[in-house]
Amino acid sequence: MKKLLIITMAMFFLILSGCHRETPPHEDQPGAQLTRQPDYHPIPGFSERRDHKIPAVAKRVPSAEGDQSAQISEEDPLGFTLELKSTGKLEYYLYAPLQPQDNLPLIIYLHGSGMRLAQTDQLLTNEAFPLYLQRGDLGELPACVAIPKLTEAYQDWAQAGDEIREMIEIIHRDIGIETDRIALTGHSLGGSGAYQLAISMPGNFACIAPLSGGVACSQANLDALAKTRIWSFIGSSDTVIDPDMSRQLIAALQSMGADARITELPDATHRDLPSLAYRQSGLLDWLISGGQQP
Repeated sequence: MKKLLIITMAMFFLILSGCHRETPPHEDQPGAQLTRQPDYHPIPGFSERRDHKIPAVAKRVPSAEGDQSAQISEEDPLGFTLELKSTGKLEYYLYAPLQPQDNLPLIIYLHGSGMRLAQTDQLLTNEAFPLYLQRGDLGELPACVAIPKLTEAYQDWAQAGDEIREMIEIIHRDIGIETDRIALTGHSLGGSGAYQLAISMPGNFACIAPLSGGVACSQANLDALAKTRIWSFIGSSDTVIDPDMSRQLIAALQSMGADARITELPDATHRDLPSLAYRQSGLLDWLISGGQQP
């Protein structure tokens, strides 16, 4: 009898403990702290600071060889401005030469998904292309560059089309860009966004360069993209965005006679792609020319 009582009590406590076992928090529950996997990666050697500020006129002392930290100074101007601006709904950094010429081309860079939850100034430290730009690694570009920042109100770049249009209109009004040479590029979510905005805003972009992007290979999408020059970049070892999406899309566009090409970088991962594309491929010259350079 005593043995039966012990067994019964043990089963009772086992059931009781199971009923009070905590359920893992759901993202919609208050206080839920889920681990997010951002698709941006801070650049090694660059000290990420939440108080990082870029002056209205960015000036930098060249750093020692191998030192990748940005050193901003009031001496030795680089010859460009990098200012934080806003359409009212969309913040963006605008890069422009100190002495801009008439009818400059405009390059728009779209960031990845990790930046939606980050502070705006982290665009210049956690996204490779803006970091290279503000650090002076890319030289002084004969172009304006707009780097918009999504907020949590937008799930992707397709939802921000109206704000992108307004941003272009403001830059054209203030600087006088050449509207026939507006280029669009981005990585990951931004790569997919380059396809999405070119589809939803036909005729607005001379060329697009999606990195690790993807969009459905539907006839409607193909028809919308067929008149835009496209240079797609993928890494054969990308495990975040399936490279086959871009392979299939570009092959279908080429079969329609579209000006579309793809560069596949052997063994390149998702993280490798921005440095290889923006610094080693001639892509910047292509973007500046509106996609007309070979």
